[in-house]
Amino acid sequence: MDLSWVNLKELPENFGDLNKLQKLNLSQNALSSLPESLGKLAHLQILDLYYNKLSSLPESFKNFKKMTLLQLEGNPLPGSEIQKIKALLPNCQVVF
Repeated sequence: MDLSWVNLKELPENFGDLNKLQKLNLSQNALSSLPESLGKLAHLQILDLYYNKLSSLPESFKNFKKMTLLQLEGNPLPGSEIQKIKALLPNCQVVF
């Protein structure tokens, strides 16, 4: 699913109900947070979040066991959050 460049400011909490998604592109939006329900996307393999306004990610990201690529460049993530993300997703290529 490609929702890039549509000026999204937030996602609805029930977005996690789209549990068959494998690829999700939310790049180039104005997202400052993500719902915890996103962690219910158990089949998600690729998530593009670059160039948003994210300073943290939900704890539910630890559920992304199949994720192979997470793109986060262009977000104001502090160093502590970067370390947390790396720990939550040890088998995923994370691009900052």
